[in-house]
Amino acid sequence: ADIDHFKHVNDRLGHPVGDRVLVEFARRTLAECRDLDVIGRYGGEEFLVLLPSTPLAGGLTLAAKLRQAVAATPFPDAGPITASFGVAECQSDEDWHAWLHRTDKALYR
Repeated sequence: ADIDHFKHVNDRLGHPVGDRVLVEFARRTLAECRDLDVIGRYGGEEFLVLLPSTPLAGGLTLAAKLRQAVAATPFPDAGPITASFGVAECQSDEDWHAWLHRTDKALYR
């Protein structure tokens, strides 16, 4: 997941507001996920949402729900925020780096 135009939030509103956006983004994401899912900040405004035992269709469904959960209500102090999501199912013959690379490519599509 990538928070769209996050640099603009920091530049226009300041890093403290940007920090609150990150926390609120994580809160909204966590609220839509199951207890067994893992959410973590990957860097900057990028997050990974790992969905154990979930096929691609389930990942795509959750990505749509997360996109809506982020955009549905303006963020305090920052206003409307959107996010982009890339989804890739881990293949049994690939390592972590290959899987992450495919997911990143999906994000930019």
